[in-house]
Amino acid sequence: MGIVRLKDIYQGLNGTCAPLAIAADNLVFHRKKNNKIAFKFYDRITGAGEWISVKAPLWRYGDRDPAAYNSSQVIERAYGKWLKREGIFDELGQTGFASIANGNDVGNVSRDLTGVALEPKRIDANAIDTLSPSSVLATDGESKYFLSHHAYRVLGVTADAITVFNPWRIDGMAIVGKNDGFITLNRGEFMADFKGWFYV
Repeated sequence: MGIVRLKDIYQGLNGTCAPLAIAADNLVFHRKKNNKIAFKFYDRITGAGEWISVKAPLWRYGDRDPAAYNSSQVIERAYGKWLKREGIFDELGQTGFASIANGNDVGNVSRDLTGVALEPKRIDANAIDTLSPSSVLATDGESKYFLSHHAYRVLGVTADAITVFNPWRIDGMAIVGKNDGFITLNRGEFMADFKGWFYV
C-alpha cells in the first residue's frame, strides 16, 4: 500500500491538471500481480472506497524521473476507467479519459480521489491564510505567472510567501527560479497576479 507522491506527478500537456494536482499525497494505491496497480477512488453518493486496477508495467513509484515511467498516465487511465464505470459524464456528454482531458470540477475530483470535496472560494487578503498544503488553485484567466484555466497545488504558505506546484513541471508563464513547476511568490505578487478560485 502506498500514496502517490509529488515526485510521481508529471502531467506533460494533457488536460488533466486537477486530478494530478490533487493526487499527490492523497491518492492511495497498491501493487497487484501481472504488472497491475490498483488505485482507490470514492463513490460520490455513498463515499465508499472502490479499487480500480490498470496495467502499469513501467511504474516506478517515487522515481526521480516520473516522465520516463509514465506515472501520471497510469493515474489518468485509472481515473478515466473509474469515471466510465461509475457512469459519470462531463458537460459535453463524455466519460472516461475523454472527460478528464477536458478539465474538471476541482470539488468533484477531490471527492473522487480523497472522499472529501474541496469547497471553492475567491482569493482575498483574508482568505490567503486559510490556504494549506492540501489546497488547490484554479485559474480563471492567464496572468504574468499563472496559466489560464489551470489547476495548481498549494505547497506552502508563510507570513511572506506562497509556493505552488504546476503539474506540468514547468512554470508555464514567467519563469520563477528553475522553471521546474515550483513557483514561489511573495504575498503581494500573488494577490496582484492570481485570477481565479482556491479550494480548501
